[in-house]
Amino acid sequence: MIDRLSVRSCSVTTGGPRPERPGSGEDLRWAVYDQVKATRFTRSDEQWEPLLRSPRQRVQQLSEWLQDGPPPSRWRLIEAWTVAAHGLHMSVAGGFRLVFWSEDAEHHGPRLERALARYERFSAARPPGWPTGATAGFATFLTAATTRQDGPEHGMAYDVARFNELTKRMSAYAHYLQADHLECAQARAQRRQRARVVAAQVNQRLAFRIADSNTARLRTARALLDSDYAAHQAAGRRLYATAAHQDRLADRDRRLLAGAHPGTSDQRYISACRHAERWRLPMPAARWRAA
Repeated sequence: MIDRLSVRSCSVTTGGPRPERPGSGEDLRWAVYDQVKATRFTRSDEQWEPLLRSPRQRVQQLSEWLQDGPPPSRWRLIEAWTVAAHGLHMSVAGGFRLVFWSEDAEHHGPRLERALARYERFSAARPPGWPTGATAGFATFLTAATTRQDGPEHGMAYDVARFNELTKRMSAYAHYLQADHLECAQARAQRRQRARVVAAQVNQRLAFRIADSNTARLRTARALLDSDYAAHQAAGRRLYATAAHQDRLADRDRRLLAGAHPGTSDQRYISACRHAERWRLPMPAARWRAA
């Protein structure tokens, strides 16, 4: 199952009594959901059937969308998500109102556009059996990987973020399939090393800060974690995470400069392995493939 990203969305408990918080955003979400659900049950399944044909055909068209065709309108993608998350009946009954909940607007536009462009660029690393077109790939993702909701658990941005994560893993896998990927990575590490040497020659004070930056960051993080304030502790955890990331990047460069495979010090390699394991693709090489 594709790992879920941590997206700012309000999850709700669909089982048991609902939290009683009058006027809260959660109450509003449930009010809209109950209204759509009530509309859905105003007719029987037989009465709804004539109204389901068109949305069913439109979703099917998305799954067969040509790669070089014009991009579909945004409402078509919204309808596809609503069908995948809440079903055809809820979609026709007004379920599109459940798409946008407690999520920043940029999740719906630029992030989806970047994910679609990345899918099309690295379509050779797509899951087996998925179409090459980006729009058709997103429609397939909604059909195959979107969980049916029993309530207003989250909006469309949550699944857009998951699709975005899938395309990032496709990108990582495609890069590791390139025959000269590690040689290019080594060349980039050499350029970074030369830049650090030039910085040391130009400004010794700058070199001192570079050499001690991670140590100072860890010292500050420890001081923040000892604070009694939750905000300070959260900032300390972020500093620790940043320091760990910098250590991993430094370890990756050391391995590349020594002519060794970066292994788990390279986050791209980890993503490529997870993508291959999830979709049962050939695993990326775990050894240096020098020409």
